[in-house]
Amino acid sequence: MAISSRLFRGTAAATAIRAAGKVYTLEPDAAGMTLKSPDGRTVFTYLTPKPQQIPLAGNSACCFHPVNTPSGERVTDIAPSHHRDHRGMFFGWQSMDFDRKDGVLRGDFWGWGHFAPAEGRAITNRDL
Repeated sequence: MAISSRLFRGTAAATAIRAAGKVYTLEPDAAGMTLKSPDGRTVFTYLTPKPQQIPLAGNSACCFHPVNTPSGERVTDIAPSHHRDHRGMFFGWQSMDFDRKDGVLRGDFWGWGHFAPAEGRAITNRDL
């Protein structure tokens, strides 16, 4: 099932969602923001800081993890041993070019140094 970007943005930005008389809440926590079901289960967490205990490549997290099914089964992983750069569910662009007067500037939005060094670079969320 596809979810429209409008529905997705509305869900992530809302502080409470009413569905069939039940309330889903979006709550701040140490990891970022967590959407909880009416019975208190985690639907998803949007990670804003890079978790210290996770060996994630790059300097940023900025992803949804965990993401759980309605029955509570987790369907995302973060920094698995075979791909330390994988981050739950996230949105990234591998290659972006910005035309400048002095040439093309290549963006590194994944933060792992493909087009620019990862040292000192991080994606920083300011608000959700």
